[in-house]
Amino acid sequence: QNLIGRNVFRKIIVPQDGILEFYQARGGKFTGDIEIALLIYPSINVAAKYGADLKSKKNDFKKITRLVSVGPNAESGGVLGKMSLADLASPIQYQAQKLEEGQVSNVFSLGGQEAQIMLIGKGDYSKPENVMDETTHAQITATLRQQKAGTRVADYIAQLKNKAIINIRN
Repeated sequence: QNLIGRNVFRKIIVPQDGILEFYQARGGKFTGDIEIALLIYPSINVAAKYGADLKSKKNDFKKITRLVSVGPNAESGGVLGKMSLADLASPIQYQAQKLEEGQVSNVFSLGGQEAQIMLIGKGDYSKPENVMDETTHAQITATLRQQKAGTRVADYIAQLKNKAIINIRN
């Protein structure tokens, strides 16, 4: 056990992005502040007309939002102000996590309507400590470490058996 602890467990490193993927795949909500502008289209035809142009930055997001959006704060370009990412609907959270500041999302479905968001600003979600509490982080790290340990212990034991030298004395 001491050999395995020293030569296997101590060397297992759990990557931060692996922790974030594990957390999100199991329904974990990202916390922290975010600022977005939301455009909710009145129809699928209007979404088809403007969606691709906004994504490629051919049109000004806030200008088009003032013109066509049926969502909140349309008159101010759809800007919702700073809020917690966890307070947003799941489809918005998903889109926001993929964007860099200033980027516009693809058109997505939001409550039966087509929508797009523009990310104005967000916190650093590349580090687990900015996304989840310490207890959750420790639990996920332990789980991922245990998953990696299973195969590594078996490999280490097989390696020891292959390298073993047996001396028989009378």
